[in-house]
Amino acid sequence: RILNELDKGKIVIVAGFQGVSLEKEITTLGRGGSDTSAVALAKALCAKRCDILTDVDGLYDADPRIVKNAKIIKFCSYETAFFMASSGARVLHTQCIELAKEGNIPIYVASSFNKKRGTLICNKQNIKKQAIKAVTHISDLYGFYFLLENNFDKDKLHEILNQISTYFIINREVSWKTRDKNKYYFFQKDNFSKVKK
Repeated sequence: RILNELDKGKIVIVAGFQGVSLEKEITTLGRGGSDTSAVALAKALCAKRCDILTDVDGLYDADPRIVKNAKIIKFCSYETAFFMASSGARVLHTQCIELAKEGNIPIYVASSFNKKRGTLICNKQNIKKQAIKAVTHISDLYGFYFLLENNFDKDKLHEILNQISTYFIINREVSWKTRDKNKYYFFQKDNFSKVKK
């Protein structure tokens, strides 16, 4: 029906956040349901891009409520966005990003309150590679996501981090469907500035 209405030149409004259970009952999708609905529709309709306008300007390299000079990430890979979402960044839900990756649907995240440039999440090949892409936080923990090369000495990294902070928390591995596991390291809030240096 959506395609038929679009063919007529109409603007179609579809309710998000809703789904159907195995018993065919209408239900809600839970947190991130609206974003997931939007990407699922974009994928089903073979859209070139899915724009999500929300109450933030896009994905930041740190929480702007805590870090005053946090910067918008203009281009972000699906993988980085997925790991940020799974470790404290609450802009998008992980399932939404996984769907976009499967359908190769770029997601543009921007504010609905201003015209500032947001974040494009995509498979863009020339996204700048950095050792630390972003900093996220969960409660009183700060997480660093490290993009490590295959030949990088992870034991040496652990040794350095242990020397810097006595509150180094064992790394957490988050699985990404088609990639090797990547490394997160969490530290107590009081040690954030020391670890960052």
